[in-house]
Amino acid sequence: MIRRLTISFVLFFVCCDLGASERLVCNTDIKVPYKAELSGTDDSRSVEVTFNKRPSSAVANKIVAACMKVAIERDSKHELLGSAWVGETHFVLAPGKENLAYTPKDGSIRPFGLDDAIKGLKRK
Repeated sequence: MIRRLTISFVLFFVCCDLGASERLVCNTDIKVPYKAELSGTDDSRSVEVTFNKRPSSAVANKIVAACMKVAIERDSKHELLGSAWVGETHFVLAPGKENLAYTPKDGSIRPFGLDDAIKGLKRK
């Protein structure tokens, strides 16, 4: 009984962990402490970079972009959204742009904000 319960418990965590985030090791020479994670699957992937203290937007932008490049090297066929956080607080990477985005069609990383999302909805 205990063995079956233990096996069920382990299987539950293994199954539930398949969609969990994955730590990224980003190629950057900037000496700011951060944690980068890649989460999601296929079309809804994101890179979330969490800082201990808020860096400048320029520094955060460079680190998020470097982490996105690592994720793109693994899979360049799907869209990717990059964001910066200090604890639970999301902060802006460029004036009027809360995130960075990668689309396979463009093949580049660019600033992305709410206005871009609204434009995309209007086109559909």
